[in-house]
Amino acid sequence: MNIFLYLVLPVVLAITVIRFCQTTNLHVPATPEAPVPTFMLPDNYVFRQDDPRWAGDRIDETEDRMAGYGCTISSVAMAASNLMGEEITAGDMQTRLSAHNGFTDRGWLIWSALPKATNGQIQARIYRQPDHTNIQSCMDKGHYPLIKIFLGGKIVHWVLIVGATETDYLVRDPLYGTATDAPVPLTSRADKIHALRCIEDVD
Repeated sequence: MNIFLYLVLPVVLAITVIRFCQTTNLHVPATPEAPVPTFMLPDNYVFRQDDPRWAGDRIDETEDRMAGYGCTISSVAMAASNLMGEEITAGDMQTRLSAHNGFTDRGWLIWSALPKATNGQIQARIYRQPDHTNIQSCMDKGHYPLIKIFLGGKIVHWVLIVGATETDYLVRDPLYGTATDAPVPLTSRADKIHALRCIEDVD
């Protein structure tokens, strides 16, 4: 028994931790696996997280401000607005989510709160790991892939895929460009995709 506790158990725990870390750090290249048809989703609403109208707003009850931490909310707002055909700004989305317990104590979005915040119209499909097939499937259905990247290889950031060329995805980045600018190639912002959500209509 003592041998198990002092020799075997630590090894088992170490292997478990390694496997957990590996499964939570999966990624795929930013470029599609194979050439895909040039494709554009409706791209009528563009919001920056640092827009002066809501840049200083706190995210729920945290001290985090939209300007620094509102990339997920802003991206969801763009997808929801395009799907619903009406404007829900990033500021509005933050307010709606806060009213429906849509954030953790750390200010992270609770995905299951999205239908409540959009009158039952929008939901997020969560994938355990990013996958190019799921990205394409999401777009083929007219829905919006929301992906996590690392800016500069270090800073966690979420951007919205709104289209594709043969060799790249086209994204709206809440920290880059304006509403009159075209979406930018994903590879100009990052070289890997670390997480995937599909923002879609509620069936």
